[in-house]
Amino acid sequence: MPTDKLDSSLSDQCCPDTDPDIFVFKHFDNSSSSNVELPMLSSVMMRPLYLENSAWIGHIPFAFWIIEAQKPHILVELGVYYGVSYFAFCQAVERLGLDASCFAVDTWKGDEHAGYYDESVYEQFKRYNDFHYSEFSFLIRNSFDNAKDYFTDGTIDLLHIDGLHTYEAVKHDFENWLPKLSSRAIVLFHDSNVREREFGVFKFVQELRDTYPSFEFMHGHGLSVFGVGRNQDSVFDNLFKMKDHDRNKANISKVFGLLGKSCVDAHHLNVRTDKLSSSERLSKKLESEIQKLRENQEKLLPRLQLADQAQERIAGIEKESQIQVAIIQDKLQTFQEQLLAEQKFNERLLVQIERCNQEVQEREAAETKLRDQIAAQDTALAQLKTQAAQQADQAKAEREGLLVEREAAETKLRDQIAAQDTALTQLKTQAAQQADQAKAEREGLLVEREAAETKLRDQIAAQDTALAQLKTQAAQQADQAKAEREGLLVEREAAETKLRDQIAAQDTALTQLKTQAAQQADQAKAEREGLLVEREAAETKLRDQIAAQDTALAQLKTQAAQQADQAKAEREGLLVEREAAETKLRDQIAAQDTALTQLKTQAAQQADQAKAEREGLLVEREAAETKLRDQIAAQDTALAQLVTAHRVWTIFS
Repeated sequence: MPTDKLDSSLSDQCCPDTDPDIFVFKHFDNSSSSNVELPMLSSVMMRPLYLENSAWIGHIPFAFWIIEAQKPHILVELGVYYGVSYFAFCQAVERLGLDASCFAVDTWKGDEHAGYYDESVYEQFKRYNDFHYSEFSFLIRNSFDNAKDYFTDGTIDLLHIDGLHTYEAVKHDFENWLPKLSSRAIVLFHDSNVREREFGVFKFVQELRDTYPSFEFMHGHGLSVFGVGRNQDSVFDNLFKMKDHDRNKANISKVFGLLGKSCVDAHHLNVRTDKLSSSERLSKKLESEIQKLRENQEKLLPRLQLADQAQERIAGIEKESQIQVAIIQDKLQTFQEQLLAEQKFNERLLVQIERCNQEVQEREAAETKLRDQIAAQDTALAQLKTQAAQQADQAKAEREGLLVEREAAETKLRDQIAAQDTALTQLKTQAAQQADQAKAEREGLLVEREAAETKLRDQIAAQDTALAQLKTQAAQQADQAKAEREGLLVEREAAETKLRDQIAAQDTALTQLKTQAAQQADQAKAEREGLLVEREAAETKLRDQIAAQDTALAQLKTQAAQQADQAKAEREGLLVEREAAETKLRDQIAAQDTALTQLKTQAAQQADQAKAEREGLLVEREAAETKLRDQIAAQDTALAQLVTAHRVWTIFS
């Protein structure tokens, strides 16, 4: 076989290495006369244990491969969400038995690209992590900027950046965590092939390609791999060199793409299997509800029997009601006869009442005549009162004349006393003047003082004597006026006593007349009130009898009406209850029939749908299995060809 043909058929193919579970992609580099080998490790064939709806499912085989190829001591993922990529790393670490520590950094609240979500996402992630990987996997619920302070510089071997995907955010996350990376660090950027909704990962990884070696997978929204550490293992050096050969790069991308697609297909198959299980559970639930409806229908049959018994009871009540109505009608006829007899008795009683009224009118005429006599006596009494008033006025006038005369005498006496007071005042004034004059001349005329004082005392004594005489005269005149006033008062009291006796005699006569008139009026009033009391008693008795009869009649009518209404109400109530029970029973039966029909229809539809889905899933599953078998057969064929070609190459080389 020509060498050039062998080169064209062998380039970018995989062949077995010394380990039967490891396959190697080889490329002969003519420029450097050396082979570039990339081992296809056995971990890529592991079945993923944790699958959720995510674009990262297509990169799970590469996650297995990179863990086995690098064997990191510290792994950090920024942006975890449900954890498809993170748990793939953890599965490989556990399966390979590596001494590694894994850290998941996220707030578990979401962002504008991943969407915002509730606490259930974090709780689901934490439960799965605690159950499977708690020995080496740790959760840091914090922002990316705050979480970096928990790591020492130069310690992180594998960093996966999958947070907010804007250009600024991705650049900030990379530059912020760059000091924490070790000398053999690998950095992964997801969504490097997304060019919408302000995603900027593709732009930033283009800039990094000028600084760090890299390789990019375009499937699953894109995954870029960068060798940031200076001391990379040879396997990653070879991976990064593969990108320079288009066909070799395409073959590697195709292999991992097909392996990733098998994971995606497995996830879709699991989802459809879950749907099929849900349909089967729903079908069983519908069958259970149908059975319950049948049981309810059997329970309603005794209610129909009760309704028939109620109808028979209603018929019996109707007969009893008719008998009671007949009895009430007989009682009503008897009562009407009694009422006619009582009406005749009442007519006779009314005649007696009219006679009593005539007697009352006659007595009222006698009372009127007696009132006229009393009025005449009142007139005579008024005249006597007028005369007594005139005599009292005359006595009053005389008394007032005496009082005027008395007041005139008192006024005259007061004038005399005032004159004496004036003279006394003048004398006092003169005495004061003389005393002042004596006092003024006292120092010069001490000898004449005693003479003047003696003379003055004599004058004062004379004046006192005159004053005493005047006081005696005034007292005598006052006593005389007082005696005259007392005499007038005695005469006045005698006149008043005489007048009072006359008035008392008149009052006595008037009182006797009033007493006689009052006795006659009281007698007439008592007789009249007696007649009225008898009349009212008779009327009250008649009214009570009529009222009692009316009450008895009303009670009989009310009892009859109540019994009739009660019988009617009971009959109508039983009819209504019967109709309601029958209607409710019919509605329930109809509703149950409708529900049963709907449930049967739904069950049939769901059964058909479930059957169709199950058949479709089976067909898809068979197609997927056939496709997978074909892929495995093709890989086996290609592997056999590669083995054959390798042997031939070994022979010729």
